Amino acid sequence: MSSLPRRPRVLHLSPTHFDAGSVLGGAERYCLELAQAMSLRVPTRLVSFGSSGSVQRIANLEIRILGAFRMKRDPLSPLAVGLLRELAWADVIHLHQIHSVP
Repeated sequence: MSSLPRRPRVLHLSPTHFDAGSVLGGAERYCLELAQAMSLRVPTRLVSFGSSGSVQRIANLEIRILGAFRMKRDPLSPLAVGLLRELAWADVIHLHQIHSVP
């Protein structure tokens, strides 16, 4: 009896997220909607950064906001202690807004 292969775990990583406490822009909405669509097919997380950490779920999508500090007080340069743990969870990492980082 053969077992089915495990579906790859996908992590979407964005320095900002679609929320009134972060940014309500097009890139943030795109990231959220793409992650939601992918979560219908494969285990998917959206990881972003905020002033404090939180976890929420929208249908199949797990959204993790990591409490972070910003380098140079720039919203596009976050660092968080829990980031490496989140990255280790994933088989595939989709980086959003990578060219926005100063």
